[in-house]
Amino acid sequence: MQVFKNKTFKRIFALLSFVFIFCVTYYVITDQLSSTTYGTYFQKDIEEIKANEEEVGLIFFGASRLYHAMVPSIFEEKMGYENVLVAATATQPLSGTYYYMKELVETVKPERIVIDVTFDRLLNEDTVQPCLLVNDRLSLKNSIPFVFNCIEPSDWKYLFGPCRYRDNILMYSLIKAEKDRIKAQNGDMFDPASDYYADKGFVYTYNSYATGTVPFVHNTMYDFSVDAILADNVYYLDKCIELCKANGIEVSLVTVPGTISYLYLINGYEDSVAWFEEYAEKKDISYHNLDYLKGREEILPDEYMYNTTHTNAKGAEVISEIYSDILIKESQGEDVSDYFYSDFTELKANIHRIAAVSGMITFTEEMEDSKVVANINIRSLQNETVSPQYQVELIDLEGNVTVLVEWTQATEAKLLLPVGVNYSVKVRAKSGIDGDLEAYQIYHY
Repeated sequence: MQVFKNKTFKRIFALLSFVFIFCVTYYVITDQLSSTTYGTYFQKDIEEIKANEEEVGLIFFGASRLYHAMVPSIFEEKMGYENVLVAATATQPLSGTYYYMKELVETVKPERIVIDVTFDRLLNEDTVQPCLLVNDRLSLKNSIPFVFNCIEPSDWKYLFGPCRYRDNILMYSLIKAEKDRIKAQNGDMFDPASDYYADKGFVYTYNSYATGTVPFVHNTMYDFSVDAILADNVYYLDKCIELCKANGIEVSLVTVPGTISYLYLINGYEDSVAWFEEYAEKKDISYHNLDYLKGREEILPDEYMYNTTHTNAKGAEVISEIYSDILIKESQGEDVSDYFYSDFTELKANIHRIAAVSGMITFTEEMEDSKVVANINIRSLQNETVSPQYQVELIDLEGNVTVLVEWTQATEAKLLLPVGVNYSVKVRAKSGIDGDLEAYQIYHY
């Protein structure tokens, strides 16, 4: 009997030892392979707010265009809130918004919530990486239902660190991860060479474009139709509104602006705006489409944009100043409709330039005059009433310019390009209206 007891004890001890070693090993591997993210810094901000028992006045929920556009300190100063948070994650699904909102409503209890809504958030299916970014910020209480309801079982393996971060096993990734971790611990978030986490969810970005030079994918168009809206997305948007109202939290919707050129790429854009307007009216909440801000060509030029759908830091400051004023006036019962164009038609009536241009160059195997023959297809984005003109130039390393195609309304042309040297091709577009800026793109070869 004593022998049996000893064997049983040893087996139990061995099993517990294995479980302990497995857990420690799993934690160490995950900790070492995982990268420091914006979520790392944001969770640190949340913990400080909770530890200091501070109040949270306003939380923004949404995708990456939100964390590039809303500056918490501006809203805090102008609206008198102690803390304003931007609880945004890249490509955040509406299901993720709901569970993340539930998490923060339970922990920091905000007075007001603003939800970022765009046409694609109604159309997109939940995919694993955006869901994982949300799940990283959830407690176990909210993580379990989120995982079971919103992440496919075939993707559950990515919940395990060694599987999710397997690509970081290369030494340079480990070194970078460790450096990022040390920076996060020290609160050293500033990096003048790249984007950086600034404060309470806001991500500071430097990138900028001259007006008319924002690039777009040549053959891309985005389509919206009411029939394409996924029922699950509406379901979770409904649950977000219900959660806020059940907790006495004022809630509203906002569309953060992209570039003018991006709006021209969306088929059915007006229908998406109309859908959100009708939805907000039905729910008795407000909706603000910042794409329709009056004078937006002047207040938010391409110079204030990070890319087609995100503002840079300067654009964020401008938008935050204006939007905080809108929220203040609305809370005081004032009519804020004068801030906005009535529809896309009125917005476009105030745009006269070429918004953007793209040149798709296809090289052939033919030679002519010791040069390679290529074909260019030009596309530009502008109002239907504008007849764009195009010119194509060759720029050598010394900056010398040779016109390959004189100003023309033709969208296709043959080019003769040099062989064996570096050069650039500049595609220019103009509206023909006096005083309007040109659009252009430069491609390097």
